[in-house]
Amino acid sequence: MRFDIDKKKAIAKMTSLILSTTLTVSILFSGCSFGNDEQTQASKEPDAAKQAQTISEKKSDVTSDGISKNAVIMIVGNTNVTYSEVMVYIMMLKDRYETTFSKDIWKFNVASDKSFEDMAKDEIINQIARLKIMGFEADSLGVELNSDEKLQIEDEAVKFLQGITMDDQEKYGINQNVVTTIYTDNYLAQKVFDVVTADVNTTVTDDDATAIKLKQIKVAFNGVDKDGNDLSGTDEQKAFAKKRIDTIYNAVVNKKKNFDYYAEKYSDSSEKTISVIKGDKSVEQVFKDAASVLKKKQYSSVIEGENAYYLLYCVDNNDTSDIDGNKDVIINSRQDESFNEIYSKWFTKYDTAIVTSLWNRISFGDIE
Repeated sequence: MRFDIDKKKAIAKMTSLILSTTLTVSILFSGCSFGNDEQTQASKEPDAAKQAQTISEKKSDVTSDGISKNAVIMIVGNTNVTYSEVMVYIMMLKDRYETTFSKDIWKFNVASDKSFEDMAKDEIINQIARLKIMGFEADSLGVELNSDEKLQIEDEAVKFLQGITMDDQEKYGINQNVVTTIYTDNYLAQKVFDVVTADVNTTVTDDDATAIKLKQIKVAFNGVDKDGNDLSGTDEQKAFAKKRIDTIYNAVVNKKKNFDYYAEKYSDSSEKTISVIKGDKSVEQVFKDAASVLKKKQYSSVIEGENAYYLLYCVDNNDTSDIDGNKDVIINSRQDESFNEIYSKWFTKYDTAIVTSLWNRISFGDIE
């Protein structure tokens, strides 16, 4: 799929909109102070990708040219999600990550049985389910789009389409109605999110927004290590990880070896410098406890997390360089937690189904 400059701007704007309306979970590498590690424990939302029912394709869903533009790929509640609509989400994600990383990102394995593409496709399912369900609940909340918002949506949809070649519009069935539907879902979801989180406490003290800046060495026993090996948290793997972190601790703390050297060579996290915001309740408590007692230039003891062992070095135990930004992080975390509690209840009211045979045919690598 080929994009011109205007299209890239349109994609960036729509992606930004979707990111803002689908919480910090979207899209995958949205980034937090601890990356994808288990130190963050924000409340989990339901996983539509895992819980969705499987339904069969129809004969008319596949033609000699591939998947039919009108083929139903997914059903949320009583709403059909067509191939054309799904392809807009695929297109946005593809552009975003290939620009940030490379075209090879889709081949990268995040586990022995799961590629980055698999994970990205799961998140698209979760995104679409979340947006549709939020739209279903809008009426009961008295939430609707006003005339100005509808006009803005129409204008944005036109701009989005202007950057897509006619060949690609025809190939994927992406038209004004499809793009308008996606913008409408996202605008409406944002308003729903604002309403259901309106009572969240937005007061954050400067002390709570103060951060502890740390260096870390992570040795995983569950998940994926630095070499891409899949770990399942067996007793043997945990014992090996403990022995390894103890050896690192002895070298760095007792023998005064260079922390950065060991972090670069042995850490299973690409993030060598991290921050713990004092008032951020989404951070795993064992991490907060360990970080909060450290003074500048002090090392932690070995910390046992849910999926890994850690060694920390305190760079600054009173980092006030981004108080306002840290306040936003705390408020966003509170909003996400509050929303996810409500969304989890909504989720149980609607069935989600996927035409798996068609969904499996869609690959980021096949789109030019």
